[in-house]
Amino acid sequence: MRLDGEIGRTPVTLLRLVCAAIAVFCVTIAPDRGVADDVSAFDAASGYRIARYRTPVHETPPGGQRITIDDLDRLVASGALLLDVMPAEGGGPDPATGEWRVIRPRENIPGSVWLADVGRGALSLEMETYFREGLERLTGGNKSRPTIVYCQSDCWMAWNAVRRAASLGYGKIYWYPEGSDGWRDHDRKLVPARPVPLVNRLASIGTGSPVRPTDGTATTDASTASGGPEKNAREAVTLLEGYAAYKMGGYEKAYDIWKPLAESGNPNAMLNISNLYEQGQGATLDHVKAAAWMKRAADSGFGPAQFNYGVMLERGKGVERNLIEAGQWFEKAAAQGDAEAAFNLGVLHATGFGGVVMDTSKFEKARIWLEKAAAKGHGQAKAMLSTDLFKSKEK
Repeated sequence: MRLDGEIGRTPVTLLRLVCAAIAVFCVTIAPDRGVADDVSAFDAASGYRIARYRTPVHETPPGGQRITIDDLDRLVASGALLLDVMPAEGGGPDPATGEWRVIRPRENIPGSVWLADVGRGALSLEMETYFREGLERLTGGNKSRPTIVYCQSDCWMAWNAVRRAASLGYGKIYWYPEGSDGWRDHDRKLVPARPVPLVNRLASIGTGSPVRPTDGTATTDASTASGGPEKNAREAVTLLEGYAAYKMGGYEKAYDIWKPLAESGNPNAMLNISNLYEQGQGATLDHVKAAAWMKRAADSGFGPAQFNYGVMLERGKGVERNLIEAGQWFEKAAAQGDAEAAFNLGVLHATGFGGVVMDTSKFEKARIWLEKAAAKGHGQAKAMLSTDLFKSKEK
């Protein structure tokens, strides 16, 4: 994602010198906007920066040591790790491969490893794992290995990442505040970079397309019912009975309650049976059966099942991977007001249904679905629409 809309800015050394000179004369006029008085930009509990990431950083992060480019050269020559924590601007990781879907290519310091998005103030469990395991792998478990963390100039994400690494017990963390901008300002060449993919992604966490867990709470109405009012009422009671058993850990009992209802055509029960097969709860783990039951529910017009089946097609789980068909099911679910489905469809259009770098020729179709998702409050859709590549195509 972008840092306050300024990713891709190319600083010029002369301009910086001029600005620095101006700043000397303005010290008595303009208040310092450093850590001390920008309290609202920090999480009170954790101390991490959570807003306005692209502003001047005046204080060295706790647990880290500020370095210059000369220090960087000496550390790298002695075997230090170079860690780029620049956020990946785009649609997040691909749910099937873990590869980051990026809009704007990134260039970083030669020899760096790019762990994307780990400098945000609040990380999901998945991203915490990505950062922790990434550091363990890169350092070989040696928490004393010198590690240089950077992003770009005026970047609080590097500040956060230094602090986060120190909290994990890493004792030699160095912060290069000028980042890739400073490297370029010293007339040094940057190289094309790709972020490290996410591996073993969790089904219900993160920025991809989580298969929604069994909850038994979908309403039995005209879209989910399989009979008249009396039958619908009985089915609603049965669904709740199964849900009560499920919540108490009685997965086999829940399966026995829901299975006859699913076989009679109730799409909510079909979705629940699918999820039991998906999770191996109350039934032997079977992704093929899970997909078959989810498709039956989706064929009935049940929006949540249409979304879930799209996810299965997107991931190739229980069915052959087919992004075109996944998009068709996302579109059906989105037509019923599903913001996540609209977002997923927007990303599929932007990536050309399977590309890694986003396809700008598909942005207009992508925009339509992202705007639908954003209108329902979808945060990632709003973030994608705020990027320059989408803004530049506004009419």
